[in-house]
Amino acid sequence: MGKVHEKTFSLENKFIFPEKQTIHKIEEDILVIAEKNANWLVLNKIEYNMYLQFKAGKNISEVITYFTKKITKEDTMLNIQKFLIQIEDKQYYKDVQVNERDILRNATLYLTHECNLRCRHCYIEADKKNKNELTVVQWKYFLKEFKENGGKNIIFSGGEPVLYEGFYEIATYAKELSLKVILLTNGTIFSKDDFSKIEKLCDEVQVSIDGPNEKIHDYVRGKGTFKRSLKFIKYLGKRNLKLFVAMTPIPETLYEFYNDFEKFYSDLKNISNNKITVKITPKLLKGRNVNELNSNEDKKYKNVINKICDTYIEPNYFDKMDATALKPNWRRPSCGIGKSLGVFWDGSVKLCFDSDIEVGNICQDSLSQILDKLKAFYTSYRVEYTEPCKNCDIRYFCGGDCRISGIKNSGNMGKLICSEEFKQDFYHKLIRINKWLYNPILKQ
Repeated sequence: MGKVHEKTFSLENKFIFPEKQTIHKIEEDILVIAEKNANWLVLNKIEYNMYLQFKAGKNISEVITYFTKKITKEDTMLNIQKFLIQIEDKQYYKDVQVNERDILRNATLYLTHECNLRCRHCYIEADKKNKNELTVVQWKYFLKEFKENGGKNIIFSGGEPVLYEGFYEIATYAKELSLKVILLTNGTIFSKDDFSKIEKLCDEVQVSIDGPNEKIHDYVRGKGTFKRSLKFIKYLGKRNLKLFVAMTPIPETLYEFYNDFEKFYSDLKNISNNKITVKITPKLLKGRNVNELNSNEDKKYKNVINKICDTYIEPNYFDKMDATALKPNWRRPSCGIGKSLGVFWDGSVKLCFDSDIEVGNICQDSLSQILDKLKAFYTSYRVEYTEPCKNCDIRYFCGGDCRISGIKNSGNMGKLICSEEFKQDFYHKLIRINKWLYNPILKQ
């Protein structure tokens, strides 16, 4: 539930709402969207008529007088209080600051192409070490430049990042620069000495577990990997860092995954004093031995993932995640392309992990030049400049489809695919998550 917000309104208060609003009747609810603010209201019929009165310039006293002639005073006061709480908690006003998140504060370093596993769904298809991998000195120079240019967070990935010979030296340097250090690992190749190093150097660790039992996980990642990864999780689960378990079911094991997840999740919480966060991906990418799902397969996959999360992790799991991400008056102008740095083992900087488009190389270009190119991409393909997003009232909520998909589908990052079905689903989502963004409970 949203925050409890107390505010005293004068009966003479009038309200000026955001400009350019759209109205949608969704079953019994009325959805009012302030598209430029990325804000919205969910109203019943009485509240909507109150909204119209306020929009016409009436003050609170005038609206109360108007409605007490049509409905009981008790219903009038209940509905006007709910309406006022919603607009205040969500700051649904014209002259309010509208925000966007900072860009280029995160960098993912794919330290090596080498990996000790051959996972079926690996989208990078990591295997052997690349001959052109950067040296420790080169990575350190990048980290220094990144920090000087406002960088905040470093994500170590690969391949398996700890197989990079200088991993611990680079991670130590990142900590010395006061950068937040996040490690993505399969958790299979650590000694007891390594455990203590990881605890000291990392603020967050994400371990990949792709099945709720040994059979499924080892089918995806290789024989013996389930036990080794669990050993790593058991150690870190009781330590003072954030620990995530990332799970990616594959289609052929999906239903067995569902049946066995409850026990796995319970055991995981027990070994970590409830400190582990489990993330199950709702989107399966094409990988080494996994084909891209068609639209029907994708829907079935997402439905099962939703059911797992809602049943065993938390009811309304993805809706609550959306309620955290979709903050009123916070715009999302892009899919994320150009928003962060992805630096690969040879120094190349890619526009996106799912793209071969390079914007530079840290061995040849200054970081400021690379950042300028990323900013240019980010700006050029904002929703204001893409089709069909630029005329859509939810453009600043969803950020538009993947720009790389635009290249694959139309040959143009500025021409994206959308559908009326997607928009209607999004409108319903805004209604569902509204209850976690403001608190309609009224004190008598």
